[in-house]
Amino acid sequence: VSASPAAAQRRPLTADEIVARHIEARGGADAIRAIRTLVYDHGTYREPGYQGSGDAVMMLMRPYLKVVGHPDRNPDFLEGYDGAAWEWYGDPGIVLRTISDASEAARHYADIEGPLLDYASKGSRAELLGIAEIGNRPAHQIRLTMMDGYATDFFIDARTYMLIASRHTAEVHAFGDAVLSETRFEDFRRVAGVLFPFRSAEVEIATGRELNAMQWGSIEANADLPVAWFCPPNV
Repeated sequence: VSASPAAAQRRPLTADEIVARHIEARGGADAIRAIRTLVYDHGTYREPGYQGSGDAVMMLMRPYLKVVGHPDRNPDFLEGYDGAAWEWYGDPGIVLRTISDASEAARHYADIEGPLLDYASKGSRAELLGIAEIGNRPAHQIRLTMMDGYATDFFIDARTYMLIASRHTAEVHAFGDAVLSETRFEDFRRVAGVLFPFRSAEVEIATGRELNAMQWGSIEANADLPVAWFCPPNV
């Protein structure tokens, strides 16, 4: 006997259903897949005691190319991912290919759509952990574990189905307790039909105290970008 429509509505949502509603709330899978490039520009980074100049830039291009900085505007330091993570130091003029945590940070977030869209086809698995409170807002807590074992908890607003926070999970360090923090996302605006957060802030979970924040002035989609920008200088 099939359940009544009322009973079906009371049934808890699965992780797959929550992620699907999130993708739809952002603008839909087709709109996200149609974006070829993204340019985050005029970014202002701040932390206690420091305020950035407002000229930060980050660029992404399919399938997995990423660069932080601009070859013409930031010639002294760049970092990116072209299939492997790299860093460029203009003085003394060297390229480093990074490994371990630095490499993983670049690799896990080098795609335009983020890890939630088509996550199963990428070898990731999603698990619903329950409801959490993020800034007094109820959110579905989804743990996404990638094929290499790297895990992130995503907090999807229970009303709007937008991603409002993320938290990385890792083993406890051998020396001392790390400050437990999470990244919160705000100031959503539509770019090429898709909602993007223009502001992110890392906050201490216990107190809500802001540790650092980034505010983007603009996000442009589908600009024609040279592939060479995503590769380190040839030295």
